[in-house]
Amino acid sequence: EGDARLAMTNQFKQSMTAPDWEMEDYEWRPTFAPRARFRRMDAARKLRDPAARSLLHYCRNLGELEGPRQAWFEMGDAEKWAAYEGAVGRALEGGADVLVTSGGVSMGDRDLVKSVLAGKGEVVFGRVLMKPGKPLTFASLPRPGGGPDLLVFGLPGNPVSSIVTFNLVVVPVLRKLAGNPAPELRRVHARLAMPIKMDPVRPEYHRAVLTWEPREGGGGEFVARSTGGQVSSRLLSMRSANALLEIPKAEGRLEAGTAVSALLIGDLSAMPPAEGLLRTACPP
Repeated sequence: EGDARLAMTNQFKQSMTAPDWEMEDYEWRPTFAPRARFRRMDAARKLRDPAARSLLHYCRNLGELEGPRQAWFEMGDAEKWAAYEGAVGRALEGGADVLVTSGGVSMGDRDLVKSVLAGKGEVVFGRVLMKPGKPLTFASLPRPGGGPDLLVFGLPGNPVSSIVTFNLVVVPVLRKLAGNPAPELRRVHARLAMPIKMDPVRPEYHRAVLTWEPREGGGGEFVARSTGGQVSSRLLSMRSANALLEIPKAEGRLEAGTAVSALLIGDLSAMPPAEGLLRTACPP
């Protein structure tokens, strides 16, 4: 059984981590529980934190976690040591498989998440070379009574960073725990409708809207349009996004017409129609 779990862990690592990701001072060693249990806390619904509200929305859209297979999701005030430590303790005692929080993972005086997690288990990584989402933290905490470790994901506090890292890292884990044989985000190729400037330091997951545009003579392709300014505090950049473009770290820019890799984070049935695309109706 141990060999099987190790093989699953290694396979999952390869499937969910992009080639350009670099962990700073940490290595990836997740462990998995047989299944996940989800419980939404009433207090979480009252929070006015945009990152919290957005994460709850994405959790509700994970249809494969409904019914008997559920995951634990609880939000508290990560700026207060006692509040966060209490949330971690309740997750451990309550039998949760996964705890997801937003905020408190950067390097300020009030960012206590890493300290609390380090005192209760192993912080597997606490920084990732990516944009947005550099402070992303993952920890594995043993339970006092034994059993599978509690998996803790400390997401950045900026709303966009929180949503992007939730889709890239947490969603595949929850799908895996729920028994999905293909938990990874779907990847397609798309052609840029406009130039995109690259970051020379970090690979970027650029929010974009994909549309399907036909080619002359038949067939077609996905065309990607940026949602605009990509500042991690600009929540509007996520509003219509249905894909994350995988932009490599490099000097210069990618010109319009360049083919790029895109990770799907939205339902393509709601994809905006291409300009001039004919719509056909089913016969009565």
